[in-house]
Formats: sequence, structure tokens, C-alpha cells
Amino acid sequence: MHSTTHKNGPVLLISHELSYTFPFSYAYLAGALKEAGFVVEVLFRPGLQADFPKFVKEILARKPLMVGLGNLYPELLPIKRLIELMDTGGRDFPIVIGGQMVSPTPEFALQITGADMGVIGEGELTMTNLARALRDGKDPASVSGMVVRNELNFINTGPGEYIKDLTELPEIPFELFPEEQWLQVGKVFVNNPQPQWRYDDRVISIHGGRGCPFRCNFCYHHSRIRYRRIEDMMQEAQEWLKRFDGNMLMFSDDLVLATPKRAEKLVELVSGLDRKVDYRITCRFDVLSKIDDHLLREMKRTGLRIMALGIESGSQRILDIMDKRITVDQIRDGVRRLAENGIFASGNFMFGQISETREDGDASIALMQDLCKLHKHIQLSSTIATPFPGSGLCDYALEKGLIKDQQDLFDRFNSFVDISVNLSDMSDEELLDLKRQFDTGYREARTNSSGAMTAMVENSIRRLGGLDMKLRRRLFSDHPETPPSWYSNTYDLAQRTLGKLQLSLRGISRFETI
Repeated sequence: MHSTTHKNGPVLLISHELSYTFPFSYAYLAGALKEAGFVVEVLFRPGLQADFPKFVKEILARKPLMVGLGNLYPELLPIKRLIELMDTGGRDFPIVIGGQMVSPTPEFALQITGADMGVIGEGELTMTNLARALRDGKDPASVSGMVVRNELNFINTGPGEYIKDLTELPEIPFELFPEEQWLQVGKVFVNNPQPQWRYDDRVISIHGGRGCPFRCNFCYHHSRIRYRRIEDMMQEAQEWLKRFDGNMLMFSDDLVLATPKRAEKLVELVSGLDRKVDYRITCRFDVLSKIDDHLLREMKRTGLRIMALGIESGSQRILDIMDKRITVDQIRDGVRRLAENGIFASGNFMFGQISETREDGDASIALMQDLCKLHKHIQLSSTIATPFPGSGLCDYALEKGLIKDQQDLFDRFNSFVDISVNLSDMSDEELLDLKRQFDTGYREARTNSSGAMTAMVENSIRRLGGLDMKLRRRLFSDHPETPPSWYSNTYDLAQRTLGKLQLSLRGISRFETI
């Protein structure tokens, strides 16, 4: 469908349900469209497919100019189902998809989902130009940066425009993103209690830039590198902390702390904020190794609570195959320094990389055990390597015949914790057993470092969160998301009390050194 019946209708953007990160991709899209004069609405897709039919009726009732959906590769399947239901409901407007699930293989994404058009690369300018074309009755194929379905095949309209200077990013229309769904990150973590998060944390996310200067084989790389000025980020932080009464900043990409000089500027400007805040930042181990102890202490002094890092493997051979450009010694030393300076650390291990052996996996388990000894509060997770389209892993899987084509990968894709394509030199059973041993070993190491009583309290936090969901549905079925104040106050008090007990048992508090 290349035209719309509702030329004066709103542009509908359909996001997945929000959890603990602010959706900058949708926010900047909405901002660009609003600045161009379009009415924009953002709807949040239900988590359960059983609720899709009712949700689709809401979409159709709004009579949109167009509907935009997209995100990461795992979103292809639920978006396919939504589009099928909209087609069955007799939609009379075009559907455009975008994001990482589209850009590396745009024709396939249209084919599998049934969408009419796909945006290749960054979407703010392309989506705005497309909205203008639909409103003015022009052919969408005249808009660059897209792939467009026609009767026989697909039309690729060539490279699209993008925002070259990030000082020109559109203003974010926060009114379209209910703050209770993204601001109160601390409440989200009752399902996975961690000492670095506090129940009352109100977290403001800050966008650091676009693109990446590195070429890890498991990532898809498409955007030119652009860094945002630390001054611009902190001006936003000042405004948003006040607007939303935040107590914590979350810098969500590696570009914020790409060099020690940027770290120095961050320390300077965080110190100048008109309120005391904590902050979480992501970093690479090679960058951390260049930050001296004095600067690290200054970062702690100004509120650095959490540093998230990509560990990936305890095998230097596998790190080199990934093209991570870090060493196992840098990982150990970095985690040790974070512990000594009272900074929480979190990281992820990946299993099932190209030619990975049991020996490589055992090196990861050994490193995990070392890190738990170096930093008793470190938070770790694990995943199975997946050859997502556009990544070096996908190129390898196609070259070696491990997958036939993109359809084969899509049919096999399961999750980040299961095997879609086995790239390793282990059997499926050996690889899954390796991951299970890592996860079990980490849970045991965590319990041993914190004590059985702490584990019981954290389990109580988790169970209380689950009970809360059940009680809301049973007692307040009409509006489970907004229970009466007496109920909310009682539940909040219980979680705060358990949270304080958790920190006390672990021997830490919010501003103490670990």
C-alpha cells in the first residue's frame, strides 16, 4: 500500500512495552515528525500476543496517516503478527518498519513481516520525508533511504539523509512517553534484585552519540561515528533531572566515555549540577585501563555508582576472534580497580563464538570465579552468540553453510539464551551444558560472597514483586496499574525495608565504599 486514506491522520509509532531504558529511537523520530508539523502518537504494544487483537482495534480506530514499527531483530516475529491482524482488520494506511531488524536485510524484513516500506539506517529525516510524501499524495519511492514493496519485487531508493550534527537532534516530546513506564528503574529490578539499584531510583537516560569505532564480530555496524558534546548532554541532564525529580543518570552507550578526556569533562560537569546524583556509565576495558586511579576516584566522588562493561570471554583466543581489542589481564585489572574504588561493576559473557572449544569455555568460567573474588558485588550475565544480520558472525555462518539464507536464520532464531546457530566446535549439548555450568557457578559464587541470609532477602524481594502483580489483578482488576494509595504505600514500604536489609547484610550503603 503506497497511499493513505487519512492524509490528515496522525503518524502512529508502535513501540514495545517500556521497561528500564528510555526509547531514544522512537523519541527522536517522534520529535522530528512533530517539529515538521505532524500529529504524532506513540502506542505501546502489549507483551502478550493474546492482547494483540484488542490493540489492533485501537490502531485502526485512530485512522492514521501511517504506522511505524521497528526495533531489534527479535521484534520481527511479533511485528509480523501485528501486521497480519491489521491486514485482516482492513487497514487503509501504509506500514513502515525500521531499526536494526530492517537495515542490514531490508527486502527480507518486508517479505517476512508484510510491511509496505522499510527505512534503511537512521530514520528521523527519512520518516519525515515519507510522511510529507504520503500527505501530499506523492510516490513513497521518491523518498531516499528506503526499500519499497511493489507488485513484483522491491525498490531500493538509495542512501537516505541523516542528522550529521547531533546538536541538531530534535527536542524529545516526553509527553508521549508515560514517565511511570521508564523513570522508576529501581522498581523494575525487584524481579532481579541487585545491590547497585535502589527501589526509589528515578533514572534519567542520556544519549551519548551514534555509531561505533570498533568492529566486534557480533555487532551490526551501520552509522557514521558522531559524538555528542559532554556539555550538551549535561545541559539536558540538568533540565531533565529537575523536570522528573531524578536522582540518577544513565549514560547508555560507550561513546560517552570513549576517552579519558571525555571522562575528565564528565567529572567536571557532573560536579556542577545543582543536585547530588549518582550515575551509571558503560565503558570498554581498554578505555578503563587508560583512566588513572585519581580520575577513577574523582568519578566515584561525583557519583559514579555503576560501570557496565563488555567482558564476553575469559579466553584471549576468543576475544581476538571477536575483534574485541581487549585482554583478559585488562578485564581482571579493571574489575579489581572498580572494587577498590567502591564502584559497582556489571558485565556479560558470551558463549558459542566461532570455533570456541570447551577449553575456551572453561577459561570463561575460571575468569568469572576470579572476578567474583575480586569484586564481591559484581553482576554478571551470559548469552549464546547469535549471527544477527549485518554482523561478522552472520557473514561467517553464510560463508560456511551453517545457515542457508536469512529465512533459515529467522526460522531458527529462538532467543539470546538458546542456540539458533552453533558456531562453536562443541555440540549443542556441550555448549548448553557449558552455559548452565557458568550460570550455576555464578549463582553459587554470589551466594557464597554475600551469605545465605542475603540470598533469602533478595528472594523475598523477588517474591513480593510477583505477589504484587497477582494481587493487583485480583483486587483491582479494573485498573491494576493504578491501585489505591493505601495499597501502593504499603507495598512500597515493604520493598524499601527489604532493600535496606539487603544493603545492610551486604555491608554497603548508597555512598559507602564497597
